[in-house]
Amino acid sequence: MKTLRRLVLLLSLVLALPARATTLVALSTPELVDAASVVAIVRVRSVEVRRHGKRLETLVRATVERSFKGASDGARLRIVVPGGELEGIGQRVEGAPRISEGERFIAFLEPAGESAMQFVGLEQGHLVLAQHASGEVVIRTSEAVRIDPLTGRGAAPLPPVEPAAPLMRSIEERVRGGR
Repeated sequence: MKTLRRLVLLLSLVLALPARATTLVALSTPELVDAASVVAIVRVRSVEVRRHGKRLETLVRATVERSFKGASDGARLRIVVPGGELEGIGQRVEGAPRISEGERFIAFLEPAGESAMQFVGLEQGHLVLAQHASGEVVIRTSEAVRIDPLTGRGAAPLPPVEPAAPLMRSIEERVRGGR
């Protein structure tokens, strides 16, 4: 009987722990563009982790290099990302991108309070740009597991890079109204 009580107590403690998962609906490029108030190629100027109540958040300061929607070239943006590491304590939010100073990416952003923005669909709204050995600008794809939105099962993995030009053309067409 004593063993059973211990087992029940242990099980109830385990079940009381917070879940460590984030559920996101997979968004297509048109859905990202439509949901975003700002779509732009940006370059990160600085990254700062700070406390926000009991949570950590990363404040990213970035400059718009090329705007597709909702901002002007040269505009300065403040983007908040949940999680980060501060004073040896780390907090990771699944699905939230990790951003580095100097990084360049296509951002799909929505308002997050009065003076900041946040990514639409967390890392879905953060597409890292890189220069391929061929000289072509490419998108470095996420290492996250892809889920097929129709079946709910894992989908084929993405290639490690894909050309950025076709995506940028589809963004421009969507913004111009080419639904």
